[in-house]
Amino acid sequence: FAWREAILNAVAHHDYGVQGRGVEVWLFDDRMEVTSPGGLMPTVSIDKLLAGERTHISRNPRIVRCLVDLKLMRDSGEGILRMAEKMEERGLPDPAFKVGEHEIWVTLRNREMLAADGAGADTDRGELAPDRVDLEPDRVELAPDRVELEPDRVELALTDTEQQLIAALGARPRKEKLWITILVLLKRRPWSARELAVALGNRNPRRISKHLVQMTEAGIVKRTVPGKITNPNQAYYAAEGYYGPDIDTVTQP
Repeated sequence: FAWREAILNAVAHHDYGVQGRGVEVWLFDDRMEVTSPGGLMPTVSIDKLLAGERTHISRNPRIVRCLVDLKLMRDSGEGILRMAEKMEERGLPDPAFKVGEHEIWVTLRNREMLAADGAGADTDRGELAPDRVDLEPDRVELAPDRVELEPDRVELALTDTEQQLIAALGARPRKEKLWITILVLLKRRPWSARELAVALGNRNPRRISKHLVQMTEAGIVKRTVPGKITNPNQAYYAAEGYYGPDIDTVTQP
């Protein structure tokens, strides 16, 4: 959905008054970039769209109507927000937007925020090595934040009961069994999707994120930042009054 929406938005909102320029799609090993001539319409901003503020302002209303009639897009102003949600469900970084006076760039990265296994992590690190040189200055600025995160890392230590539940999951657990284990963890404190992926035996973060989305829609768990799904500090906790089976019950043979 995310890459298709990026291309459709570029076609629908392209400033066709710009001569000699068209929509450009660039494919790289680790990302996809879509460039569209023409800046945002007045009163529209990426931050507002990501915050869920829908808008029906369009530079090319007839093109939009055609795409809607063909069922290729919906004229509801929620495309960018859904792009972010779908990327999060897959355990991928948020879409990156750069708005210029006469251009808009959208970057979609295909590297998981947390590799599913050791081999995948080694491969990604090798390909990303050149970018890391550019990021060195940012690491210095992030040093204070790492100190603040130390308590959370210590909190990842699991109790004997939690370790028993996780060990009993196996390689491909049933959804009900996995949800019970997640609820036991979320009953103690809020966990991010990445923390849960690690705690549950270094599982695929995109799958854990998908389960959390389903559990949220079912009213079983809640988000700590409900108004901003892609917030980097987003975490999940057991909904009040719904903690699932008693811990002693689920740990019985």
